[in-house]
Amino acid sequence: MTAAPAAPGPMTPAGAATLAERARRAAAMVRAAVEAEPDPRLHASERVRARLRIASLLGIPPTAVTVADDDRRATLAHAAVILAAADPADPAASYRFSIADPFYDDDTVRLLGACPVCGAEVPVRDIANLADLADADRPLEIPDCGSGSEGVSYSFADDRGHSGACTYGPGA
Repeated sequence: MTAAPAAPGPMTPAGAATLAERARRAAAMVRAAVEAEPDPRLHASERVRARLRIASLLGIPPTAVTVADDDRRATLAHAAVILAAADPADPAASYRFSIADPFYDDDTVRLLGACPVCGAEVPVRDIANLADLADADRPLEIPDCGSGSEGVSYSFADDRGHSGACTYGPGA
């Protein structure tokens, strides 16, 4: 009779933080930001949560993500944010995202890029997971309606970022 195989050991590499430890650090980061950055338009906790959301979506450290107000996409009720993410493995690569309402964890993350018509920075792709970013450098194929086709952000056609002369945007 042979002995039962030993239970597998911890899957965490030596020196790596556990999920519980990383969760505690994330919560401390949110608390510290709320205390340090009371923002009347957008509470600091939403900004930090958006930052953590992008970092976790991309698998990069939160320090590789910066947050700024997105005045073009902000509405009276909500303050949108732009998140710039640097790729730690490729210093020349960076991505910019917009979240229209960071209060909600399920609000769409939109990759920003140049409109092929006017060149302005607008949402070009909706990003739900890291695999969605694989097409980031693929040229946009914009249908007649402007959005909703595979790979084009649903908010592309009516985004406020388009220039005034563009065939897209809220005034088009």
